[in-house]
Amino acid sequence: MAHVTGLGTRLRVRHRQSGVGADAMLRMAMDMVEDALLAGDPVVAASAFGDRARRLGATFVQVRRYRRPSGALTSERHWRAGGVLIREAREGWIGSSGFQYICFDCNPLLDVVRQRRTRYRFSDLAPRSDRRFNTYWEAFEGAAIREAWGANAYGADHTTASVHVGVDNVTIDPTIARALQMAGGVLAEHLLTLDASYPVATARPLLTVRERDVLRFVAQGKTDWEIGIILSVSETTARFHADNARRKLGAVNRAHAVACFIAEEGAD
Repeated sequence: MAHVTGLGTRLRVRHRQSGVGADAMLRMAMDMVEDALLAGDPVVAASAFGDRARRLGATFVQVRRYRRPSGALTSERHWRAGGVLIREAREGWIGSSGFQYICFDCNPLLDVVRQRRTRYRFSDLAPRSDRRFNTYWEAFEGAAIREAWGANAYGADHTTASVHVGVDNVTIDPTIARALQMAGGVLAEHLLTLDASYPVATARPLLTVRERDVLRFVAQGKTDWEIGIILSVSETTARFHADNARRKLGAVNRAHAVACFIAEEGAD
């Protein structure tokens, strides 16, 4: 896999040769989506784009085409809209506690959909200088994502196509960054022209190991304080994991969460 910095060196050489940075950026962007634009199947198109993005050093690529849920847009509804064509990241990160946090507990990308924005950078939505997003960026570390860009396209019947590309280099060459985002926008627009079904994410979000542990103790009648002592965490942290598990299971209260947990996943 070619590394981003190596590509940046080649780009600078091409820039000096052409003397036009915008032309170099445009050529790079079109190179990235050329195979995708020739594809008549959404998954094939997304996969072709993902392959090119990884060659540029991308550590994360996600492409979706889905129908925006009606009513207030929440993390849960956004997840259940499904439509994931590809979601590629470092092994073990998908479904991890960091992944769950970004998808359900702190997801500034929801505002992008609400506002129908078409281009965005993750660090603009969640500034690194804002301490409120420290955990957000820490959650990305497991996937080697230090910066990411997104591009959305909006069609009829609430159809949305989104492309996210993450890299592990916050100082990536601006020309490369613009090329990645432009290519993502072209792909998103292309996806709206293709016939596609809209698979719904019917499976519940995965519970983390800690959330399962907490639910087992809740089932035994333990309080948050007692669970915190047992797991060597604070009472607040124990409550956080219990509430997270309840929400993921779609339960109305803890008793309901325990019942869902035992029925769907089993408890020791």
